Amino acid sequence: MNPFYTLSNPIQEYPWGSSDGIAHVANIANPTDTPMAELWMGDHQSAPSQVDIANDRRIGLDTLIAQDPQAVLGKYSLEKFGTRLPYLFKILSAGSPLSLQVHPSRAQAIEGFIRENALGLGIGDSRRNYRDRSHKPELLVALTPFSALCGFRQIEETVRLFSLFDPAVFGQALDTLLERRDYRVFFGFLLGLSKSVTPKTLDTIKARVRFALRGGISDIDETIMIACRTCERLESFFPNDFGILAPFYLNVLQLSPGQAISQPSGIPHAYIQGTGLELMANSDNVLRGGLTSKHIDIPELLRITEPNAYVPGIIAPQNESGTFCYRAGFEEFELLRINPTINKTMIRTESPSILLAIGQGDLLLESRGETRMLTGGMSFFFPAGDDMISLSGTGTAYIARVPTGGTDDSLD
Repeated sequence: MNPFYTLSNPIQEYPWGSSDGIAHVANIANPTDTPMAELWMGDHQSAPSQVDIANDRRIGLDTLIAQDPQAVLGKYSLEKFGTRLPYLFKILSAGSPLSLQVHPSRAQAIEGFIRENALGLGIGDSRRNYRDRSHKPELLVALTPFSALCGFRQIEETVRLFSLFDPAVFGQALDTLLERRDYRVFFGFLLGLSKSVTPKTLDTIKARVRFALRGGISDIDETIMIACRTCERLESFFPNDFGILAPFYLNVLQLSPGQAISQPSGIPHAYIQGTGLELMANSDNVLRGGLTSKHIDIPELLRITEPNAYVPGIIAPQNESGTFCYRAGFEEFELLRINPTINKTMIRTESPSILLAIGQGDLLLESRGETRMLTGGMSFFFPAGDDMISLSGTGTAYIARVPTGGTDDSLD
């Protein structure tokens, strides 16, 4: 077994992708300005990374794992998660907004997967919500300024923001929200607006937002302005979707490079614009709630959504140099950021790990007598073991791995 393997990674050309984000981070030419939405690093069955092996041959990372699961994944990961990598590591670049979505808990995913199988829904059926038995927690680390929606606002703030609009439309739903202290009824009301009101209502809402942005309403603070500007951006891509109201009831986040947020089960969220690293459980389970033309199962979405206000925590390194661990509390993954500067940084590969080099500097990688000079965009897979890897130089590396509770690499 080699100490590490060079990866070649598939790119997903979804329409919402930007033409320059992944091209810049991964040093990939894009002369036709093709939308590049996600670069996947992992063994996902629909698009596994390829690994370089002997004699200039390549095989899928999934094939490498299948040849000797315990040697590649290690005893801990194999016993806990089975014969696949429990995570998928991505570069994500949003040129336009992604759908408003929620991910299920593990128990909800298992129950939903069994239920939809019993209904005879094929895995590829567009009506299907659950394509596997796993939950899908996520970690997003901004590489550029990154805007996102994440979690329900404090109830009083939602009520204040919606005071911008006609009380005849939202008044009763807001009263219920204040009385019950639970977002389910209010969220359900918003999800059903396209069927309960005329398109003219949405036009009136959009006109009110434009009026506010032009300074036509007095006593508007920065929170309302940010919500209005975000709504305006959503409306430019989804002019007929009531999901454009999401900034008035979800927290609007503006992440700086290096800052991160996590998405636990049940938290409604949407990525709006920017390039970042996404690390997630290896699952395809997504329930959508707007900003999309895809299937929306309102009853099931409401059933799995966390109904309380949520304050997203921002994870951020305290120093630019050294090693920092983005710990989001998920058992499938954690993410290290390594800026070695002058000193050599040592990391033990106790679990299956993927390293991605980014930025303009160079890094020297050493492991078990093998060396490699790394430049931005290069990525490698490390099988589980007791090997130490060292990194030195002026570049930056991110390492996705399974947390084992062993050596703490959060500090130099």
